[in-house]
Amino acid sequence: MAGNNPRSQRQSLSTRSGKDVTYASVEHMRRSQASTRSEIVPETVLRITSCDEKRDVNHRLHNTFLYELAKRTEPSHLVVRRGQIIYFGLKFNRPVDPEKDSLSIIVKYIDCKNPMVGQCTYSQIPIRLENAKLMKLGSWDAWVNGKLGKEMELRVLPPADCIIGRWSIDIDTKVRFQSDRSTYHFPYLLYMIFNPYCPDDEVYVDSKYLDEYLLTDIGLIYKGSRSPKPTHWVYGQFAKDVIDCCFYLVNNRAKISVGMRSDPVAVTRGLTAVIHSEYQPGVLMGNWSGDYSDGVRPQLWSGSAPILQKFYESPEPVKYGQCWVYAGVMTTVCRCLGIASRAVTCYSCGFGPDDTVSIDAHYFDNPEMAGKKNHRAFWNYHVWTECWMKRSDIGKGEYDGWQVLDASPQFPTSGIICLGPASVNAIKRGMFRTPYDTGFVYHEVNGDIHYWKPGTKKAAKKLVGTNKRSVGWFIGTKGRGSWAIEDVTNLYKHSFETAEEREHKFKQLVAAQQVDNTRYTRNQEFMDVEFTFSVDREVDVGLPIYAELKMKNNHIWKTYLVQAKLAVFPVTHTGETKQILRFEKFEIPIAAKGESTVNITVPYDVYGTAIQADGLFNCACQARIPEVDFDFYDEENIQIVQPTFEIEVPVAIVNEPVTGVAEFLNPLNIPLTNGLIYIQGHFFKEVQKINIGLVPPKQKITITFQLTALTAGEFSIAAKFISDQLEEVEGFARVIARNRRNSEVSVPKIR
Repeated sequence: MAGNNPRSQRQSLSTRSGKDVTYASVEHMRRSQASTRSEIVPETVLRITSCDEKRDVNHRLHNTFLYELAKRTEPSHLVVRRGQIIYFGLKFNRPVDPEKDSLSIIVKYIDCKNPMVGQCTYSQIPIRLENAKLMKLGSWDAWVNGKLGKEMELRVLPPADCIIGRWSIDIDTKVRFQSDRSTYHFPYLLYMIFNPYCPDDEVYVDSKYLDEYLLTDIGLIYKGSRSPKPTHWVYGQFAKDVIDCCFYLVNNRAKISVGMRSDPVAVTRGLTAVIHSEYQPGVLMGNWSGDYSDGVRPQLWSGSAPILQKFYESPEPVKYGQCWVYAGVMTTVCRCLGIASRAVTCYSCGFGPDDTVSIDAHYFDNPEMAGKKNHRAFWNYHVWTECWMKRSDIGKGEYDGWQVLDASPQFPTSGIICLGPASVNAIKRGMFRTPYDTGFVYHEVNGDIHYWKPGTKKAAKKLVGTNKRSVGWFIGTKGRGSWAIEDVTNLYKHSFETAEEREHKFKQLVAAQQVDNTRYTRNQEFMDVEFTFSVDREVDVGLPIYAELKMKNNHIWKTYLVQAKLAVFPVTHTGETKQILRFEKFEIPIAAKGESTVNITVPYDVYGTAIQADGLFNCACQARIPEVDFDFYDEENIQIVQPTFEIEVPVAIVNEPVTGVAEFLNPLNIPLTNGLIYIQGHFFKEVQKINIGLVPPKQKITITFQLTALTAGEFSIAAKFISDQLEEVEGFARVIARNRRNSEVSVPKIR
């Protein structure tokens, strides 16, 4: 129904008569009001006859010219940043006389029911006609620049802590000490957003970061396991309807109180609760089941704008998302609202309550249990959003900078599922009680993994080993001004085994009361037999999975009997294990000073049909020496490496078509069936879908496509291929577009 449609809700404007009208009629209505009002006032009263909103000037100076809304001619609203001057050109029915004329500007925040002065949602400011110097900060200001006459330039300055959202403008003109007046209703609205260029704004950041983290609408989000795998992502923060959708989320879904909509901490925290749909209808519905038949497979999304646009058209959550999709959408919303942000990936990410620093991983003697039930409390990778802002709510500068926002559904906080902003500086310093959810993120990047052998009726559970290096071993994001990954691990944690790192870890253990060791046993110290477990961590699809366990007996005269087990099973990026693929059991006597090796091999025809979306497998190794009650356990993830989609596009000339080529090789000895190729880029209004059908074994598929650049600059294009046998074959390329006179440049290197 139209009443539930966010588009109709966001595009209604409360009028003085109490009726609702759409944006399409706002300009006509306000112009009619102005002309009607001016006809009944005496000619001696100063009247505004027209107003030039200086769209190009304002949008260039405010760095908002990329917004689709800024390019529209109907309705012609302005996208502006708070704390920065807005310029208008006014024309009057007669010259302005500073001795007798009085002008004032009225600004109203229309995204609330009753704008009031006390809520900072209504303000009437005298327009200063002479001695136009900047007034005190923290309130609206307006003045005339230059000479007075029938035409003049009006400058309006919103405060640097102005509430974000839509504002209307009226100007009252009157003769001093007389009751007659004329009111001019501006036929457009101000779309007010945060201002990272303004030193007085809480989101201010050095301008060197803004090209990448605010104005760039394409990027890379990293997935994978041991080797980060880039996924091309179109943030699309300037696309049609995205800013309206962001305001709708702030006002209608996140239900952030009007007064707090000026606070980036409150706004971003509220938004993390409405990007997902765990307990309320948000933008995206999560799905990790593998069945996406009634929606879009998360791996097929390659940008945020289509998701936000689809949600804005209908109030229903869009199906489906996983962590990198949530992070991509959250990053888009932050950039659209004027907050510098980026998507960050943590590899081997701990997952659990924020009052613990240990991650418990149980293993089973029965391999079938390992395949049916997962006790691994960490994700192979997890993606969140970082945004840049001051944290004057918790400190005096020490917690300013990058803040973690996680829009994926996690544990509830204060009854709702939201996470952040958590100061990265606080995370590194181990200040895990610092708002908001800092302890949770600290756990994600710093936990120790404890491997447990479950207890029995006769014996307590046993702590077999501890891995202190794995969790948060690498944290990365797309580099600023680069298409390579940037290592930001050192922003989150101290180097392993430094004094600072262990001090913070112990402090967390004590705070969580996790130093009690009375309810479990530990492995005995045992050096006679050495175990070395090795795995091929990356395997090209089609080649076999291989792992081995080497055992060396260092004793000079004693033989030991070793019982060993090796198992391979698929695993999702969230750590959920599936059915076991192959299990090998060994019982080997190792003579004094002797060595022995056991291994496990899984060919493609066994693991091929079990490949999950991220192409991850886990190989677990158990070994036991019953004579001395010693247990050994280790495990490694294996990444199945998909072929790369190679894309080549020559340098494009503006307004001239150019032909691109995309190709990849089927690496398998079997045909690929039901093949589909998806191509997306700035040059296409929507995703291009190409049905390939069957790809023969070991054959190369080549497709050509045409594109036309409308403006000069650097753009990107991405392609994805899916089939019954292979998923997430993808690639991307940068496209350079030049004006004809500057076309003599080399073809960019394709990544």
